[in-house]
Amino acid sequence: MLRVVPLESILLRAPLGVRFIDLSRGVPVTDGLVVTARPLEIVVGEVVGVGRPMLALRSPVSGIYGFRTLPGLEPYVRGEREASAWCGGGSPFEGFEPTPEELLELGTLRRLVGAEALTPAANFVVRVEDQAGRFLPQVLLLCLPREQLLEVPLFSSPARPVPSGLAAVRGQVAERDPSGQAGAAAGWALVTASTDGVTYAALADARGMFALFLPYAATLPPLAGSPPHGALPFDQLTWPISVQVFYEPAHQRRVPGLDPRDPPDVRSILEQRSARVYDTPTQPGSSVVRPLRLGRELVVATDQRSELLIDAA
Repeated sequence: MLRVVPLESILLRAPLGVRFIDLSRGVPVTDGLVVTARPLEIVVGEVVGVGRPMLALRSPVSGIYGFRTLPGLEPYVRGEREASAWCGGGSPFEGFEPTPEELLELGTLRRLVGAEALTPAANFVVRVEDQAGRFLPQVLLLCLPREQLLEVPLFSSPARPVPSGLAAVRGQVAERDPSGQAGAAAGWALVTASTDGVTYAALADARGMFALFLPYAATLPPLAGSPPHGALPFDQLTWPISVQVFYEPAHQRRVPGLDPRDPPDVRSILEQRSARVYDTPTQPGSSVVRPLRLGRELVVATDQRSELLIDAA
């Protein structure tokens, strides 16, 4: 009998694999993305620039984006050193596998942010851009390599058409000036909509414009009576949506060396504090409540204004 004796084995490991999730629908995004990673140039603990970008490859089977190697991580790729040599012990996401429905909720996003904050200082910046314009660009400061697959939710762009079966909440956020008019755009504000005990999140772009899509099934009021809701036509059903804005420009962290038009690090965006929101030009509060009608887009704005006025945190 022929006996095979292995003389040598070769181990190759990817330093990062990413599955991107459409935050509005809770499904993977497997096409149309350009994903790059750059090493951070750090002097005395401060980021002063970035290195040359490396382009991620997309698996034609799973749609996962990954890197075969990255500068400085070759010992990990060849199996000579463990990830703990760069990023401590273990992944903060170990044992945390949110369902697609859970990924839609703000609480899950904040938990992801909190877990990421437990890692050592970042050594790479990852940038994501959607060539089809469905999602906003995103910048992530990460400590690499990663032994486990990283799941990254993507936020819808303001120009995205409404996905089938979802409700749409749109608007433009701006800081209120002393005269009660719209001042500077609240670029990269976090906007949330709450209904039926669930909070959904969206990001505003650099112009303060946002689009938030949420499922009708989770927000539809209970149907009661015969016929349901008396004589009210089904397409006239409405229910209240509470909109809140988180905007703290001083907390937004930009990465030196990237294009100034790029967004701040997504963790710094999601950690912004609550801003005061104006229901009317003279009436601020923690949120505004607007009626969402079945089958119609809701445009949220301060009364008698085209923008939603806020005071930054």
